[in-house]
Amino acid sequence: MTSRLRELSRRDAGILAPDMIPLGSVTFLLFGGLLVIAGASGDALARDLELTLDQLGLTGATIMLGIAAGVVASGPVVDRWPRRPAMVGGAALAALGLVTIDSSIGYGRLLGQLALAGFGAGFVETLINAATIERYGERAARPVTLLHTAATLGAVLAPFAVGALNQTSFTGSFRALGLGWAAIAICSAAVPFDAPQRASGVATPLSMRSPALLLLCAATFIYVGVESSLTLFALPWASDGLALDPVRGRRAISALWLGMLLGRLVVASRSKAGMHWIANGSMAASLLLGLALVGGLRQPELLLGALGVLLAGCFPLLVTLTGQRFAEAPGTAVGLVVGIGSVGGFTLPAVTGAIGERLDVTAAMASLVAWCLALAATAVVVQRLQRPTPGAHSQR
Repeated sequence: MTSRLRELSRRDAGILAPDMIPLGSVTFLLFGGLLVIAGASGDALARDLELTLDQLGLTGATIMLGIAAGVVASGPVVDRWPRRPAMVGGAALAALGLVTIDSSIGYGRLLGQLALAGFGAGFVETLINAATIERYGERAARPVTLLHTAATLGAVLAPFAVGALNQTSFTGSFRALGLGWAAIAICSAAVPFDAPQRASGVATPLSMRSPALLLLCAATFIYVGVESSLTLFALPWASDGLALDPVRGRRAISALWLGMLLGRLVVASRSKAGMHWIANGSMAASLLLGLALVGGLRQPELLLGALGVLLAGCFPLLVTLTGQRFAEAPGTAVGLVVGIGSVGGFTLPAVTGAIGERLDVTAAMASLVAWCLALAATAVVVQRLQRPTPGAHSQR
């Protein structure tokens, strides 16, 4: 009886086990730092490596491409095999890619190491996402959103740390982040993990022809691309487009993610957040961004903070709804959708950077208005395809 009560207590206490709660939160904190480090280091990268605007866009996009590969590769592993070595290995790869960046690094090698760091971080992200959804089932929206809130906090704090660490070289912030990932790898070796619910080595088929799966992939592709583009080009837009101090650009990045932090706390407090939340928020973000650019708004912090609030629920809700809809293989489904999303995080910043090089950075920012409209339209279609499940309205 005592052992049964202990098991129930453990199962209700957190995403995997009580000691996994702080580990998962700190991991997502560092993940948020990785998402913004290229954008926040934009001035130092341009200074030390003489990068153009499109090269800077490719730098951040490469991190997202690495994340895409990591989350897709992690899905089948998470669904079938022990999770502790996967956690340790993924965090170690992220650390290796970052701590070995030095001042003599060339642009090509920098891209390779950032891709490696992204791969390791993405591998870990899918593990934690899938395990959380598996544990909570229909109640997963809130814990997943709260975990992603830790990522937004990391993205809020990182630009301030980057400004302090990159005084002499851009390498300081990358190495410090790498040491954080090394600490995660060491701590993970001592933390208990739940075993996957599927038998080891047994694959569960996932239909690639499912309209819902394809649309969830499309929505995540667009959202992550918009999020990455706003993060990467906030600083160039503030300094080149608005002729403001680069510090204002870093503050705008922090404001974007602070808005997401606040917005995700709101989403976590709601019991019925779903695709309608994504559709309404992205439509409002498109309207706000368009009006701000046409009106010549010179307060990038206010604009990006508001955009963060409006777009905040998109990613955790897309992850949660994917895992719930394809509960027979949550790791594989979430890995695929987030992986395609990360490809969007590679593709859209590259496209946005190319627009900025050929026209100007304000035109590059304006292109994101169309992408926000596309996200709203995709969310509406997904909502119409959703099949209601017992208790779904009370849990979302």
